[in-house]
Amino acid sequence: MSECITIAGWIADSVSIPVMVDGDTGHGGIMAVRRLIRDSIRAGLAGIRIDDQPIEGKRKTQNAGIDVVPLRDAVVRYRAAVDMKNELDPNFVVMAQCYARDATGGTLDDTIARLKAYREEAGVDWVQFESPHSVDEIKAARAAVEGPFSFMRGKLGRYLSLDEHLALGVNIAWYPGFTHAVTWAALWDFMKAFETQGTQAWDDFVASRRDKPYPTPEMPADGEGDAKQRELEHHYFDDTKGGGRWRATVTGYSTPIPMSAPMPASFRPISAPPSGSGWQAGPSTSRAITTARSPTPRGSAAIAAASAMPNPIRRRLDTWRALPASSGRANPHRKSTPTPPPASPTWISRALM
Repeated sequence: MSECITIAGWIADSVSIPVMVDGDTGHGGIMAVRRLIRDSIRAGLAGIRIDDQPIEGKRKTQNAGIDVVPLRDAVVRYRAAVDMKNELDPNFVVMAQCYARDATGGTLDDTIARLKAYREEAGVDWVQFESPHSVDEIKAARAAVEGPFSFMRGKLGRYLSLDEHLALGVNIAWYPGFTHAVTWAALWDFMKAFETQGTQAWDDFVASRRDKPYPTPEMPADGEGDAKQRELEHHYFDDTKGGGRWRATVTGYSTPIPMSAPMPASFRPISAPPSGSGWQAGPSTSRAITTARSPTPRGSAAIAAASAMPNPIRRRLDTWRALPASSGRANPHRKSTPTPPPASPTWISRALM
């Protein structure tokens, strides 16, 4: 689920049209469905399609062995999705896809009853009929169901045109897979030509497209591309990339150090911990103190700052309130746990890096 939502979010972020994601069976029970809707909304998606097949034994559309969950379970699945989207974003679209027609023992009447229940009881925004066996079945379903309705090709044998959709009272056309098939065929044809002709195949392709330009996935002018990078470099570096305006800082210990100026031997931006302060100086801190106290050639302040990594931050053992040592709870802000001071039987430490 996470992978699907992540990739769908990337797609939605790269275009200016609404993007829906295929939510499959909802990826689990009520709480999983809620999480699916929440993550989809947070990813910037406009809607989701969820079907009524069982999670175990889920089949690809038009495959043999399709089954559907009991009607009550399907309605609960869709109600969970609708309730979650109404809590976060009522404009988010939930579409219910019904597979009952091709399920074992499935009938048109059962399919229509489910479509109506998904729309009226569960409150989904849109229902989709998979898979009609004839145009007359589409007409019957369309007459029985109010609101947004669509259908897949199913057993029709061909895709109906947009005008044919409108004549049936359907104003949503579902055309999956066209771009995949065309891309696969074009790539196959080119690679077969390249196999026999070598680079001549590329020259022929370029010549064939000379008067038929096609779009390429270039970063738009207002995107995070080269133009934006140059603009930001000018803003941050003032045309002196790596020069006098840029300063390096060791957080918590130093004032900004001009990278273009020499560091005096007497300059000590990092001080040793005061006696009895209650914090430990680790190896990286000691290295930072030593480096900062050493004479530094011109332009090498960045090295001084970098040498303090990875963790020049103070480590205090008395900052957070104590927790029982036997609780098993680990501090998520540190990678390892130092040995506690003998006088403190219950403690927890903080590290910021």
